[in-house]
Amino acid sequence: MYTQCFLAESFALPAVPCAHFPGTTSEKETVRLHIVGSLRGIASITHTLHVLGFAEVNAWSQPQSTGNPGEYVTVLIRQVMFP
Repeated sequence: MYTQCFLAESFALPAVPCAHFPGTTSEKETVRLHIVGSLRGIASITHTLHVLGFAEVNAWSQPQSTGNPGEYVTVLIRQVMFP
């Protein structure tokens, strides 16, 4: 399970060209990232991701209640281009 200390580390994932994934062609795909938690937790994660250069804070949707007490969800939608 990931904790906030994960965000303090760099996002040093191995670079894998999209061409190595089976079935990829030159196309665009929509990818949605969700953060679920308290308003305080969501703010912490979105600000940390902003500092790391991942996404602007205002690029995320307004937090919406999930229906569970004190739990909210926010969404970031990105377009990914494949070569």
